[in-house]
Amino acid sequence: MTLPTYTPMMQQYHAIKEQYKEYLLFYRMGDFYELFYDDALTAAPVLNIVLTRRNQQNGQDIPMCGVPFHSCNQYIDKLIKAGFKVAICEQLETPEEAKKRGYKAVVKRDVVRIITPGTILEDNLLTAKSASYLAAISFLNNTYSIAYVDITTSEFKVVTVAMNNLLDEINRIEPNEILISDKQYNNEYLQPVISQFSSKISTVADTYFDYFKTNHKLKYHFNILHNDKFFEGFLCSEISACGALIEYLYITQKTILPKLELPKKQAINNFMQIDYKTAKNLEITSSYNDEANTLLKLMDITVTFGGARLLKNILKHPLIDATVINQRLNLVEYFYKNPKDSEFIRKELEQLADVERILARIATKKSGPRELRELVRSIGIIMKLHYSLEEKREKIPEEFNIILALFSSNIYSLMQEIDSAIQNDPPITIKDGGFIKPGFDAICDKYLNLLQNSEKLLMELRDKYRQITGVNNLKVAHNENMGFYIEVTPQQSQKLDDNSLFIRRQTLVSCSRFITEELSVLEKEILQAKDRLISQENEIYNALCEEICNHSETIINSINALSQLDVYVSFSKLAQENNYTRPIVDESDNYIIKNGRHPVVEKNISKGKFAIYQGNDLYFDANTRVSLITGPNMAGKSTYLRQNAIIAIMAQIGSFIPAEFAHIGVIDAVFARIGAADDLAKGQSTFMVEMSEMATILNKSTSKSLVIIDELGRGTSTYDGMAIAASCVEYIHDKINTKCLFATHYHELSNLEEKLSKLKNYTMQVDESNESISFLHKVIPGSADKSYGIFVAHIAGIPKVVINRSNEYLKQLENKERNFNIPNNTLNNNEIYDQLSGLKIDELSPRQALDLLYKLKDVMELS
Repeated sequence: MTLPTYTPMMQQYHAIKEQYKEYLLFYRMGDFYELFYDDALTAAPVLNIVLTRRNQQNGQDIPMCGVPFHSCNQYIDKLIKAGFKVAICEQLETPEEAKKRGYKAVVKRDVVRIITPGTILEDNLLTAKSASYLAAISFLNNTYSIAYVDITTSEFKVVTVAMNNLLDEINRIEPNEILISDKQYNNEYLQPVISQFSSKISTVADTYFDYFKTNHKLKYHFNILHNDKFFEGFLCSEISACGALIEYLYITQKTILPKLELPKKQAINNFMQIDYKTAKNLEITSSYNDEANTLLKLMDITVTFGGARLLKNILKHPLIDATVINQRLNLVEYFYKNPKDSEFIRKELEQLADVERILARIATKKSGPRELRELVRSIGIIMKLHYSLEEKREKIPEEFNIILALFSSNIYSLMQEIDSAIQNDPPITIKDGGFIKPGFDAICDKYLNLLQNSEKLLMELRDKYRQITGVNNLKVAHNENMGFYIEVTPQQSQKLDDNSLFIRRQTLVSCSRFITEELSVLEKEILQAKDRLISQENEIYNALCEEICNHSETIINSINALSQLDVYVSFSKLAQENNYTRPIVDESDNYIIKNGRHPVVEKNISKGKFAIYQGNDLYFDANTRVSLITGPNMAGKSTYLRQNAIIAIMAQIGSFIPAEFAHIGVIDAVFARIGAADDLAKGQSTFMVEMSEMATILNKSTSKSLVIIDELGRGTSTYDGMAIAASCVEYIHDKINTKCLFATHYHELSNLEEKLSKLKNYTMQVDESNESISFLHKVIPGSADKSYGIFVAHIAGIPKVVINRSNEYLKQLENKERNFNIPNNTLNNNEIYDQLSGLKIDELSPRQALDLLYKLKDVMELS
């Protein structure tokens, strides 16, 4: 077998590629990143670039494609979005430096960074208003923990969840990449996560999650090796997950990590629980259809990137502590009542750069001088707003003290230093220099003077030598061979020969040429001025960056304060523009809404998309827990259900709400069972999905939850569905005692009002006057006796002949109408007693005993 023969450069390529087999290797060659072999075959069609070849190997062409290094980000972005990871292999020396090691020496190259979906730092590859999370799932001691970090903002958190909450929490976090160990990849409980996020899963060696290794790695990274109590209170699985992230970042970032905050434990039970399906059904941050119609899109009138990211996080984590909710509401109310202060803050915040992400790029040496100028401008805004709020300290709510405590005046001197150093309009990168202000550094000034005034300096030296020698036609000239020299006529040359200052270098028929030590020094300085200026400026720049990194925690705290201000000011502006009111939020059982509206639908109405919006009331207290709503399609049942869930979420994030009045006892969870959808990928029919969602509600909701259910039981036969719907309502009423809005087309369920004391019937008002039908979108007490389905079919455009035939069928069916009676619960303990009293235990076989236990269990569950 003949082994392949490679050129020295390709030998280097193969040696590097061997270490990074699972990545697409961007191999730097001059002004291009080149890809070879399978990497080229994979990348070329994704990037829509030409696949070419480079020489041959054993008679076979070597596939090759390439992208310009100066515009590589757009290509990397395409590959990352397509599910690939990219290893950046750079030239570590110039070709000239390589030649010093030998004429045929290959330029040194190595991978300097690995880019994965969760480790992107480039601003143009990130979504400005969303966090960029890298997550890790650890399973130790029968406990699941999820750690997640955003290296672009330094945020680092960890949460421990129950097995059945794992998928919902991952959906809440929305990570760009998820680390799972090889061993856990086949864990049956992780399969729902792996199935939904398959393109975002990165499997790593089990050693990444080793507890002892991760514990040491965390302490080493945060420089707390000798502090044994620092992670006291952290579970082993939490430390394992956090340490796995740090390990992965060291591998991908090649030891140059951005500064990260210490991991913070998140307690899942501190927030309102909203499972993934509910969040999707309510269209909180994402939608099945139009992303423009989400609650997030409506509420996001923030003016800073940090504020936008914070708002999204807040929407995913409504609070359940009435005290903290009211603290937020106090801040919003202040800005609501003081619009001048609100507008002043917004105008200042509009000028704020994305400081968190600038700091991350500075820490990883990926920033430029312009970003330092952006930082100067932003620190100026921080200081201005800080002083403004401090002046109002006596007038503003005491809740502002929490925000003011995040500010620091220590960064003012840093702002002054950067401002005095960096040009007002500097170049984008540091490689060409020219970004340090004149007067800041004496060495820079010297080299800058040489670059800008070299001709003047040479003429000054010429004039000096003319005066010394008395030769008025003495010249200072330059050529490729000699560099700078002094030239005089043959007749005048003797005057220079007689002066030891001058050294003869060349004698020609027409002239004589001399040099001086002073001229040689000046020549060397002029020729090296550019490189030395760049070198000196880079040293200053790196020192400034290090100083910025030393202050990064202080700066980030201040930015966090401004992000909070941005959110609360935006809430107040949203309330003013849309006539929202402050809700009463407490620990009561009440959930009372007067003239509530769906905020997104209402906004669309204002754009002329729908008919005039009709507000509606809702009343829940300790004695009223279930509202059973009947009525036709298109009458507004689903909107009514959704708006009341959304109002609760808005109130518990600290926002004013779209209603005339609201009294909301804190809700611990919102569950929504809405619409019909299958999950064919998992082999689940529409009805199976419906029942699975209902099972979640019945098993997880509590007396402090809010449950909205729309059209339960429609995926099976009429009587099956009606029976399931009735029994679910009964269970919710009797066993859970939760607040429940239950919309249905099963009018027969209205009979439940007679049997269930805390259930009230409501219907959608319909106007049938003047031989026409109008849906008024108004919820009123009572129950419906018609569905108006044929009318809806008519206005949808169903052919008239079909409509007429439908009416005929409907009359026939109505003549055979059956009454649906809710059976009384007749099972009791006497049945259990009867079965046990005559039992001869000694005569039972093991199988008979087991069958009896199952039977008794069924009787108990039914009772």
